[in-house]
Amino acid sequence: MMNRIRFTNGRYKGEMTNGKMHGHGKYIFNSQATYVGEFENEMFHGYGIYSWPSGKIYVGHYCQNIRSGMGILIIPGHGSIYSGEWDTDKRNGCGIEVASDGVFWGLWKENVRHGLGHFLSAEDLSLWQQHWNAGEMTSSMLLTKSDRSVIADLVTTVMSTFDTICKVRRSGLTFSLPAAVQASNRLPVNTSPTKHHDNSTEADTTDCCLCKIMRCGICFARPRNCVLLPCTHLLYCSQCIEQLQSNSCPACRSPISGKLVCLLVATTDDKTDGAS
Repeated sequence: MMNRIRFTNGRYKGEMTNGKMHGHGKYIFNSQATYVGEFENEMFHGYGIYSWPSGKIYVGHYCQNIRSGMGILIIPGHGSIYSGEWDTDKRNGCGIEVASDGVFWGLWKENVRHGLGHFLSAEDLSLWQQHWNAGEMTSSMLLTKSDRSVIADLVTTVMSTFDTICKVRRSGLTFSLPAAVQASNRLPVNTSPTKHHDNSTEADTTDCCLCKIMRCGICFARPRNCVLLPCTHLLYCSQCIEQLQSNSCPACRSPISGKLVCLLVATTDDKTDGAS
């Protein structure tokens, strides 16, 4: 049942339990900021969409009115998109930022870059490996043998995310795509034979999809080799997991009680065991 109620700072329409906002609903503040999503005991809790009058939008998870978990923040006037982990209402963990100067993906702490990351320049499409400390870059190394198809996939994912958020915004959000996203159309496609982990080649494909899938979801460079327990997610390399600021799985936010380092081997053998 949909209920309507007014407060001193806004109005609510949605589900209620024992006279409190609880379940799915929409809250419109007097400032015209809007939250649509899940409530628990009068607080934003769960998945929701928060939009500001300026056009800024956050789409993701909340925990007792605080952004926590996976979320996407779009700032139209600033020309940036962040997609990644949040903790205590700040960017903490691993995430991707698309800005006017390029695309950065790596580790964050207290809203600033902190730890290992990679940067794709929008100016010349050069790829850099960087280390950051509390928002200050401490080292940067040009990577000359980068896999451009991986970068193209990354930027395409960010563009797809942006398109999804724009469909949510019903009041005419205008947003100029950063140059880094527009530049993705100039990224070359790898059409040469691709080496597998066993050093074999496959000349009839443009890339080794299995090798791409097996890369770490944080650094996109090293193979994933770390099983997180008890959730058993195998999405990251052990080096990136060691640099995480929180002791929780980046994928599901479950507490990490243990880690198991393993070795994955890619093969092209499509044979089955013959069992029916």
